[in-house]
Amino acid sequence: MATQDTPPSKRLGGEPIGATEYGKWYKSWADHRRWGEVWFTRVWGDTHRDLPYINEPFNDAVTQKSWEDRGFQNQRFTGDLYDMRNPEPEWMSHFRRWLPMRHFSWSLYRMPPGTVLPEHSDTYGRFREIYSLPADAVIRRYVVFLENWQSGHYIEIDDAPVVNWICGKGVFWHGDVPHMAANIGRTDRYTLQITGVIDESMPPWRWQHANNNFF
Repeated sequence: MATQDTPPSKRLGGEPIGATEYGKWYKSWADHRRWGEVWFTRVWGDTHRDLPYINEPFNDAVTQKSWEDRGFQNQRFTGDLYDMRNPEPEWMSHFRRWLPMRHFSWSLYRMPPGTVLPEHSDTYGRFREIYSLPADAVIRRYVVFLENWQSGHYIEIDDAPVVNWICGKGVFWHGDVPHMAANIGRTDRYTLQITGVIDESMPPWRWQHANNNFF
């Protein structure tokens, strides 16, 4: 049954709309939708395991201090990173094709056992600075699970726990939705993180494929 959450082009009795109108509707809708799920075909195989990851400290001293004040002492807050400072994996083109965003940015993340990232909200400070984004830009972040869920791997988004995922599942959110992650298991957890800006000029079929669908 169609509801107010149904895109205008899909509502019963609705007239077809153009890309610009759809984009305006989507931006309004996206501002109110907290987070969602999406699925991707496993085009990367096991190649994500062979990259030269490096570890860097958490980049928000104020947030880290708040965690330490809450009792997270002597804690490893960050996993290992392989990002756009390095050659782009060939299979990244699959995500570029299907995700309708401007300023497509990616990083691969290896979270070893013992890593805990307490609740926080992304500020996208560096991302905003690089692309000179206005305050009302709708920034979307995807996290794609590159392997099946394993015991001790955990992520929580807006108070909703996410576990038991299959390889290729992704979650996404907009703006400052709070989230947390941890690896208290026995194996490394691998994810792909993609950040971009909602592109209102994209054709409607691209919007429909980028939400709750399989690629």
